[in-house]
Amino acid sequence: MKRNWNNTFAVRMTNALEASGMTQKQLADLTGMTQVSVSRYINGDRIPRASVAAKIADVLGVTCDYLCGNNTRQNRIGNDDLVSRQAVIDAIRGEGPPEPHYPSWYIDIVKDLPGA
Repeated sequence: MKRNWNNTFAVRMTNALEASGMTQKQLADLTGMTQVSVSRYINGDRIPRASVAAKIADVLGVTCDYLCGNNTRQNRIGNDDLVSRQAVIDAIRGEGPPEPHYPSWYIDIVKDLPGA
């Protein structure tokens, strides 16, 4: 039987991954893990070390506290500061004003998405 913390981490990691629009492979590449490791964390089969959880949280744009179930606030920044994927794509294409508060990791990820 899986521990409750592990289930919480798995569910929240899955939700954050889906919200990011990334694939498990993209997350694995950006964190230096294998896709098998990402899958094990998402399925609740393994518990990541703190350093790995921090990398996952950083790439997904959430806090470790959120992933571990200690906090219900998903994002590290306020909702007023959140930007849409389309706004970032428009800025990359030069079709919108460049916004200095776009995280560089987010722009790098969006550049690799289909249609960007």
